[in-house]
Amino acid sequence: MTASWLLHSPPVTPRSHATRGTELVRLRLPDRPGSLAGVLGHLATHGVDVLGLEVLDRSSGVAVDDLLLS
Repeated sequence: MTASWLLHSPPVTPRSHATRGTELVRLRLPDRPGSLAGVLGHLATHGVDVLGLEVLDRSSGVAVDDLLLS
């Protein structure tokens, strides 16, 4: 099941990280329970490991998070 906000979110361009094989991705999601969990579950289904997570902002009903993925 894919959330409708995921289908309509603007594309995110990953930025290369210093470590080979990792990507730093910035997410902008609705700040409500389950939003981040849905994305992380989808990534896990496709074998993507989350190496790190930093919450950058939670204002105006939107959460901005940086994910370090491998």
